[in-house]
Amino acid sequence: MKLAIKKILIVDDSRAMQTIVSRGIQAMGYSEIETRQASDGAEALSICRTWEPELVLCDWHMPGGMSGLDLLLALNREMLGIKVGFVTTEEREQMIREAMDAGAKFIVNKPFDFATLHKAVLPIIQGQDEGEEALSQHQPEEDEPDRVALPNIDVLTSVINNFTAKEVLVERLPPIQLTEKSYPCVVSLFESSQDNVVRAIAVIDVKAACLLGGAVNNIDEADVHVAIAERAISRSIMQGCERLLSVISVALHDTATSEGLLCSRVHTITEAKPVVKKLFSKPGARRIDVEVGVIGYETGRMTIIVA
Repeated sequence: MKLAIKKILIVDDSRAMQTIVSRGIQAMGYSEIETRQASDGAEALSICRTWEPELVLCDWHMPGGMSGLDLLLALNREMLGIKVGFVTTEEREQMIREAMDAGAKFIVNKPFDFATLHKAVLPIIQGQDEGEEALSQHQPEEDEPDRVALPNIDVLTSVINNFTAKEVLVERLPPIQLTEKSYPCVVSLFESSQDNVVRAIAVIDVKAACLLGGAVNNIDEADVHVAIAERAISRSIMQGCERLLSVISVALHDTATSEGLLCSRVHTITEAKPVVKKLFSKPGARRIDVEVGVIGYETGRMTIIVA
């Protein structure tokens, strides 16, 4: 999959904490991500100007007169387009709100475990912001008639099980809604090959994503259970989901071109997004909602909606 983040700058005055955060990033399995370290805000700003990381993981309280919040505001002023997340002991509500209002992507409080760090960072690495922007910009006009024929439950079941290493049970459900327990979700955008307009989306809740990604890549059962418990969609699970969704896209028939759609982007979201909530209000005739299960696991849910 194409990563949204290739370079991460870790900013902390503690060498030990720099190492802990670096190891946490390495544990995500993305060997192509490059990391660098800085010990204070001024050094970090200098590195950002020349090295141009896509993401900065920053402490709040550092020596030298520039706090992590000061660094975020400086990056905003210079319009470098760099995402910032905080790894900090700062917990005061007013300060946290100020950071989020300034554009911070997340706050991870020290001390933390790798699961907490991964839950915050993985959606950014996997392109949550870029995916939401693409979905918002590349949808059909409101008055344009539907061009997508959705597969029936038998076809969808066959497509899934022809591609998975473990049998997946698929059952049709009435229209469902996303809840807090659904997140993080995997979202896939399906485009027409003719005009690159998003014609349909798939939304897979965290349980279903772990089950399906694990079934495709034949991931060890214990690792899938851990991923579900930690609600963290790992690289290997995400890759499995992406492979499966690329196959499912072919079963979404574009009536204007007589071809399947293309799976153009797969990313995660960690909270309700307005454009996704709007699509989930569509009636049952324009969507297919299913429960998926693998023996020995909990069940999860997947929805495919005509955009």
